Amino acid sequence: MAENVSALPETLFLRGADALSEFRRQRLQAGLAAVLPGATLQSAEYWHVVALRRPLDQAAREHLAALLSERPAEVFAGELFLVTPRLGAISPWSSKATDIAWNCGLDAVERIERVLAYRIAGLASIPADKRAAVAALLHDRMTETVLDDFAQAPALFGHVAP
Repeated sequence: MAENVSALPETLFLRGADALSEFRRQRLQAGLAAVLPGATLQSAEYWHVVALRRPLDQAAREHLAALLSERPAEVFAGELFLVTPRLGAISPWSSKATDIAWNCGLDAVERIERVLAYRIAGLASIPADKRAAVAALLHDRMTETVLDDFAQAPALFGHVAP
């Protein structure tokens, strides 16, 4: 099942690098097997979610893709667990990446966040109670949020009253 990677015209989704070393992948797979026998970690990749002030022209889009080392999107089987910075917060990674984009002349970029997309395969579907247990393995509940779909990712850029 392919993600809707262009959910809103003011949000871009750019596929980044693999997120886990082989050691971390094996450790996570062992924890996953304990919680959900038969499930396998299909993929773990960084994605960059970019909020735009206005649409990018082709040259700016290519410049942003090069800056973030975008890779072509690929379709993976399994259920998505999208680990993001906690909604309402701006991660330190985001602050630095956004500053770099602005310094590179990409003033149409409002903010960039990096998220981690996990795909869990091997089961027809993951029951809700087990989904919560799997999510607990994948994120730090104090600083991160787990979303079910890329279409929910623009919530990262919502403004929350203090």
